[in-house]
Amino acid sequence: MLSVVAMVGLGALEALVFSERNSATSRLQTNARVVLQRNIDAADGVLFISGTTPSTVLQSTTDTWVQCDDDAGSPLENISVLLSGTNNTLVTGTLSRRVKPLPLSSFPSDVTSTGTAPVVMQVWLKIDYDYRGRHYTLDQATFRSQDTQ
Repeated sequence: MLSVVAMVGLGALEALVFSERNSATSRLQTNARVVLQRNIDAADGVLFISGTTPSTVLQSTTDTWVQCDDDAGSPLENISVLLSGTNNTLVTGTLSRRVKPLPLSSFPSDVTSTGTAPVVMQVWLKIDYDYRGRHYTLDQATFRSQDTQ
């Protein structure tokens, strides 16, 4: 009888530890998504007018990923993702962006036949971080057109 109680107790403890690990990983992913969404909102919210130099977040990077700063001041590779656990372990990651104009072939022919196709930038953002010996990458994308033509 005692061995059955011990086995049930051990199983319950293992389930509790597994559940806590899953919860911590989910919280971390949620925080990483918040960082990405905040930067997507910044890309969607900056002024983008024809004939002016776009904000840094909308400057074309062609096909390369460029590290960017989320909190204006810390090194680029130390984007704060989560303050975790009872010992306040800081989980950091690298935020990168890739921006390129949408090609004319992406627009319907009736739009491009007028000679003034809209300028639309495609913005990708990704965050890479490591947690408990595993590497994670999350990414999001958005389209941003000019405010005026």
